[in-house]
Amino acid sequence: MSNKQAESISAVEFYWRPGCPFCMALRRPLRRSGLPVREVNIWDDPQAAARVRQATGGDETVPTVFIGQHALVNPSFRHVHAAVGEYAPHLARDAEPARNRRRFWPFWAVRGIGRDRRDREFGVVPRPDPRGSGGFVMGRAASFPSAGDDHDGGRARTERPQTWSHPRQAVRWFLQGRTVRTAAPTATVVGTVLSAVNQGAVIAGGHATGTTWVQVAINYAVPFTVASVGYLCACRTR
Repeated sequence: MSNKQAESISAVEFYWRPGCPFCMALRRPLRRSGLPVREVNIWDDPQAAARVRQATGGDETVPTVFIGQHALVNPSFRHVHAAVGEYAPHLARDAEPARNRRRFWPFWAVRGIGRDRRDREFGVVPRPDPRGSGGFVMGRAASFPSAGDDHDGGRARTERPQTWSHPRQAVRWFLQGRTVRTAAPTATVVGTVLSAVNQGAVIAGGHATGTTWVQVAINYAVPFTVASVGYLCACRTR
C-alpha cells in the first residue's frame, strides 16, 4: 500500500451486529484507544453485510475490521492496533486514548477502605512520631507515654480490641456474660416469636404446664446461644 493510499484511510471500519459478545469485547478497547472508528451494523446495512461475506468467504462473521482494503476477521485489539500501525500509521499518531475509568473498585482499594473503617473504629490514626523521626506512625493516642497519660507501673494504659485464641477463653467470656449485650436482643425477639407461634395458644388457654415453660425457655436459650457463638467467632484470633 502506497503512502497516498494509506493517508486516504480516515477511520477504522468496525463491522458488528447486536447480541455478538465478541463484538462487544472488541468495541470497548477500540473506543478507549482514541482511534477514529466507524461502526457499521451489518443487520441495518445490506451492503455492509455483503462486504463482510466477501471478506470471510461467504459467512457473516463479526467482528470484521477493515483498514482500507485490508480485512481482519474476528481479530483481537492487539491485531487491530498492529494493522493500523502497518497500513494507516497516521491514525495511531493522531489518536487520543480515553482515560481508563474503573467501573469497579480494585481489590486493594476495597481493602484500604476496610482498613480505614477499622482504624477509625479502634482509634488508630496517623500522627507525628513522638520519638523525633520527623515522620508519622499509626497507632492509638496512648501508644506512646506522654505527660497527660494515666500510667500503671510505668506503662501507659492502652485499650485494645478484645480477642481470644483458645476455647477456654471463649467459655470464660460466655460465663462472664460478655455476649449478653449482643445476644440478648436477638434472643428476645426470636424467642418471643417462637413462643407465640408454638406455645401461645396453650398459654392463652390457661393449660400451660411445666413442660410448656421449659419449651419456652428453650425458645429463648437457642437463639441466645447461636448469637453468642457468632459474637465469639468474630473475636477469635489464630
